[in-house]
Amino acid sequence: RELRFPLLRQRRMGIRDGWILTFPVFAAALACLAVFVKVALVRYVLLGLMSIFVAFGVFEAYLCLGERAQEDSHMRSVPIEELRKEKNRPDLQEHQSNITYNDPVLGYRPKPMRVQTATRVLYDDTVVYDAIYSTLDSGWRITPQHPDAEHAVVMFGCSYVFGYGLNDEETLPYKLGVKLGENYQVYNLSFSGYGSHHMLAQIQDDMLAEIAKRHKTLSVFFLTIDGHEFRSAGFSTWDKRGPWYELENGQVVHKGRFTDRHNAVFRALNRFLRNSLAYQSLTEARQDDRKKYAELHLAIINQADQDLRQRYGTKLVTILWPRAEFFDALKKKGSPILDLLPHFPDYGQGDKYTIPHDGHPNPLATEIAAEAVAGYVRQSVE
Repeated sequence: RELRFPLLRQRRMGIRDGWILTFPVFAAALACLAVFVKVALVRYVLLGLMSIFVAFGVFEAYLCLGERAQEDSHMRSVPIEELRKEKNRPDLQEHQSNITYNDPVLGYRPKPMRVQTATRVLYDDTVVYDAIYSTLDSGWRITPQHPDAEHAVVMFGCSYVFGYGLNDEETLPYKLGVKLGENYQVYNLSFSGYGSHHMLAQIQDDMLAEIAKRHKTLSVFFLTIDGHEFRSAGFSTWDKRGPWYELENGQVVHKGRFTDRHNAVFRALNRFLRNSLAYQSLTEARQDDRKKYAELHLAIINQADQDLRQRYGTKLVTILWPRAEFFDALKKKGSPILDLLPHFPDYGQGDKYTIPHDGHPNPLATEIAAEAVAGYVRQSVE
């Protein structure tokens, strides 16, 4: 099927590519100032700053050109009426460039009652995915609705649980709801870019209270992947207003938002430079600090488990996506863990379980994971 994406060509000189020009413009401005300044020391300072901006411009160009092969876009130049007929979805809504809104607790969360397309293509117009995302009035992604179900299953996580690049019925929580049947209501409380800190903030803000009242039993799962430790430490460029937790004397303490860690000048500078790939590359977490950040990540998971036991009398089951690291500490504490690696014996060998050119789980992967979780739920509840 041929899809039309002419607007993508207009994006090839978009916000990020604009920084290739921004740094040289600043460099040129500094060079002009240096020409007219008569004080030698000031001139040398301006020329030094100019050299820095030139170096940043070269680095920015290198990073931007490297990223172009994986261009990501949610723009699609097909009229909404045509899309509704093509997909046989009269409820499909006009696309909005941003499907999230600012949330005082989580930093950002999906908008409620949305039904719209999500598309990603490469520069050669190869379609990576072309999916439909639907959200409930709560804002969370749709799952099979069984309001009178006796048992509730809540799933926390990131894009792997939300179903990035997948249609509604292809996501892990949706498939889990189908497998468990009408006596179970599955809730997908995840979203792209979320981490363990978002889960803990939801629990501590009593976002599960109504769910717990509505059903007889409550089962809670958190799916974690390699790299979540950096998110809970606040290194995600998309999550600058996310919930901020720190370890103090061995205790997990909620300190506010990640933006509260810095003064107004730093926040303004971050907002100005946040779309620069060079800036992101220089400010991202170092790989050799992973163990330190993993300690906070594991402590947050452990705190979430404690809070669930105290508030709702249930436990947190941590689902380990294949190749997730640093979880020996949780295993030693006896925390419930569902390791998916045995269910994916050949994981990492090609694109069998991932969306090509993307890396997120494909429908086969969510099918296998949903079966594993369903088996765990049936064994623990029934």
